[in-house]
This record gives sequence, C-alpha cells and structure tokens, in this order.
Amino acid sequence: RSGEKILLNAQIPDDFTASVTLDFHNNRKGRGAGLLFRITAPSVGYDAQRGYFVGVKPSENAVLLGKMDGSNWQELTRTNSPIDVTKPQHLKVTTIGAQIFAELNNTLVITHRDDTYQSGTTGLRIVDIPVTFRDLTITRPAK
Repeated sequence: RSGEKILLNAQIPDDFTASVTLDFHNNRKGRGAGLLFRITAPSVGYDAQRGYFVGVKPSENAVLLGKMDGSNWQELTRTNSPIDVTKPQHLKVTTIGAQIFAELNNTLVITHRDDTYQSGTTGLRIVDIPVTFRDLTITRPAK
C-alpha cells in the first residue's frame, strides 16, 4: 500500500470547516482514516504531502492530529474517544488562522495551535483500514 489519498484539485479558503462521514464497516483493525487539509505538494506515499491530517483510529479508540513535511509524519496531539465501528462516524475539522479544531460525532475532541501550514487543498486519506467516505462538505467557518 502507498498511503491512499484523494485531494481536491483546487485551493480552498485558508479558514474553513470540512466534514465527512466515515463507515468502518464494523472493522477495528488498521491505522485509521480521515481528512487531509492545508495540503500542498502531494505525491505517492503515506506522508508524501505537506499539510495536516486529522484521523480516526478505531484500533486505539483515538482521534489524532498530525502534520507531514513531504516525507515525515509528526503527531501533534491525540485524544481517546470511544469509536463504535458498527455506526458511521462524523468527523469535522475547522481552521481559523493557526487554530485547529476537530470534532467527532459533534463533540469537540481536539483543539490545537500550529502555524506551519496556512493554506492548501483538502482531501481524504486511508491508512490500512477499509472505510467508506460520504457527505464531504467544505464551508467557511462561523466566526
């Protein structure tokens, strides 16, 4: 596997809210899936892009936030959160300047500040787990 991802072919606003529903099909094994954002310079490979990733990791009942520099992954923060893989999971990320907020099923689970990447596109990423994405939306955040 090579770090499957799909990205929009357009820059999105620097401040935005992106949300998606993930269906893990009752599977807990694997590393996780979620949203890529503020992405530039994408290529083939797990960490072959610059930007951020917020993901759901059912095997550890965790939601994590990290960044990639084109070849390396750096985890910024994670939180424990019960993940019921028998039900769809709703993941949302909002960026306002250097502030990053992540929600799982309408509950705020991550608040983090990082100003490494300010702009780019967004997309979806799977790391060694079967998942179906649906209902991707991107809007400007409520201020």
